[in-house]
Amino acid sequence: MPWRKASVLFCVLLILVGCSPVNNQPEAELTSLEEWDVVVIGDSTLWGIGENIAEHIESDYGISVNLHDFSIPNLTAAQALEAVKNSEPDSPNAKMFGWPEIIQEAEYIVLHPSPAESISKSNPGDWSCMYPPYYVENCSLDTFDKFQSDMREIVLEIQNLRGDQLVIIRFGSYWGRPGNWEADNAVENCQSCLETYSAAIEQVAEEFGIPFISFMDILNGPDHTLEPGDLGYIGIDKVHMSEEGMGLLADEIWKLGITQVQQ
Repeated sequence: MPWRKASVLFCVLLILVGCSPVNNQPEAELTSLEEWDVVVIGDSTLWGIGENIAEHIESDYGISVNLHDFSIPNLTAAQALEAVKNSEPDSPNAKMFGWPEIIQEAEYIVLHPSPAESISKSNPGDWSCMYPPYYVENCSLDTFDKFQSDMREIVLEIQNLRGDQLVIIRFGSYWGRPGNWEADNAVENCQSCLETYSAAIEQVAEEFGIPFISFMDILNGPDHTLEPGDLGYIGIDKVHMSEEGMGLLADEIWKLGITQVQQ
């Protein structure tokens, strides 16, 4: 994408990693560009987020956006890591190809792939709170160690691909469905499990200095007990976000600003 050349090199960070901006220079550098590439990498949790973020960028800064929406149903962190490292991963999904070249040009990246294939060897998790039957047998924080490792590698590879160019990264999480969990008497257990899952993501975000937003805080309320379907945040398929829910999450992500950037 076209860049207006900066007079100095500076540091970068859906996550922003690494360096300490001086006098908000990263923000000034980013907003001086004519165009941003926005990349969304995640499962269907992130459907609609990219379009709403693009609208904020264009409205607030007058910057045109190339949106690369890789919010793919059931996309896992393991699959995303392979695609970030390899332009032609072992996948039949055409949307998984060419990520390294796209990420090299990306100014804004949102991440939330699933932990489903990131299985801890020493203590694998055993729970289901996204799809029925809902239950929790083991959802301790250390069951997410492989997922955390995969997420770290994704961020490091993004940094490597971007080199000395600025990139804004933000992490998403997941929201709960207490109304669904009730049928299997799993409300308390699933709420606690998803809070642990969210905490695992937040830990990685903090390691890289990446701003983090809990989707549970937004869609389930501060105590995580509200049913988002009752609030109009779930769409007609009864599974994914409604337009209102997508807009709300994107608004909160955008409120994190663009001053924390990475290299």
